[in-house]
Amino acid sequence: MQATIVKIAVSEGSSVVKGDLLLVLDARLRVVAINPIVAELTGYAPEDGGEVRLLTLETLKKHPEDTWHPNPSNPSFLGYFRWKIAAG
Repeated sequence: MQATIVKIAVSEGSSVVKGDLLLVLDARLRVVAINPIVAELTGYAPEDGGEVRLLTLETLKKHPEDTWHPNPSNPSFLGYFRWKIAAG
């Protein structure tokens, strides 16, 4: 079995479902899982100040840093993605 992720077309997050990924590129790639609570992974190990932040998609849309806004006009927002599992 092979797993890949594929970009999905979403208008304003309306068809995002549990398990989808939201990708943001700032100084490094950040993966945010949707469950329907958004889990933001800071990218650092816990001993280096890393953490997992839980918030809603609506809260993320209001983040003080524009980098985090899941909006197609945001160049840091790479889009929504969904796992595609294929029998190999």
